[in-house]
Amino acid sequence: MKLGISTAAFYPLETEKALEFLGQNGIPVTEIFFNCHGELEEDFIALLDSIRKKYGIEINSVHACGSVGEPYYLFSEYERRYEETREFYKNYYRAAKRLGAKCVVLHGDSLKGHISLECYAKRLREMNADANEYGVVLSHENVNRFRMAEPENIKGLRSLYDEQTFTFDIKQTLRAGVDTYEMLEAMGDRIVNVHISDNKKGEDCLLPGRGDFDFAKFFKRLKDIGYDSALLIEVYKWCYGDYTELIDSWKNVNKFLV
Repeated sequence: MKLGISTAAFYPLETEKALEFLGQNGIPVTEIFFNCHGELEEDFIALLDSIRKKYGIEINSVHACGSVGEPYYLFSEYERRYEETREFYKNYYRAAKRLGAKCVVLHGDSLKGHISLECYAKRLREMNADANEYGVVLSHENVNRFRMAEPENIKGLRSLYDEQTFTFDIKQTLRAGVDTYEMLEAMGDRIVNVHISDNKKGEDCLLPGRGDFDFAKFFKRLKDIGYDSALLIEVYKWCYGDYTELIDSWKNVNKFLV
C-alpha cells in the first residue's frame, strides 16, 4: 500500500496548484478531485499530466465534481437525463486514462432514491462498461446520506452486480453511524481506493494523527482482505491551518506502513 494525499484536501486551492504542491513535497500518490467542468478540457488535463510526470506522482483515482447532483442526473426515473449524463461522464474516463488513474469515483444515488436496486445495478453496469473502454473502472464511494452509505445496500448491490468496485472512506462511515469494519467487510475485495482521516469523540474528520483512530489495526485489516493500492488522506481545509500540516500528517502515518 502507498500513502498519499487527495487534492480535495486543499480545496478551494486550484487543482493544478494542489497537485504541484504535492509533487514539490514528495507525495507519491494522489486523487485528483475535479472542481469544475472546465477542468475536463484537453488543455487542462495536459497541464495536470505534465505536473504528475514532472514529479513522478501517481494518480490512483479521479473524482467527479458533480457528485452532489448524481441522484438527479444519473439515478432518477427520467431515463433520457441518465443517458445524457452517462455520455458526459465519459469525459472523466478520458481524463482518468490520460492521467494514468485506475478509477473514477462517484457518490451515486441518495438514500431516498426511487429507482429499484435492480435498475441501480443495471446503470452501474452500463457506466462501468463505458469506463472499461478507457481502461478504468467506476468506483462507488460510501458517502453519508447516499445509498451506498449502508453496508446492507452494498451487499444488496453486490448480489446483483459483484463486479462493482468501491472507494472506502473512514469519515463517511462515522457520519452514517456505521461501524467502520462492518463496511469494510461488506465491500471486501472490491475496494480499489481508500480515503483516510482521523477522529475522536465529537469530531469525525481530523488529520491523521490528531485523533484516536487505530491505523495499525485498519491497515492490517486492509492487508487481510488483499488490498494493495492507494491510501489517500482526505480531509477538509477547516481541519488544519497550514498546508505543511498535511505533509506532517502524511509523514506520521507512514510509520504504520513500515
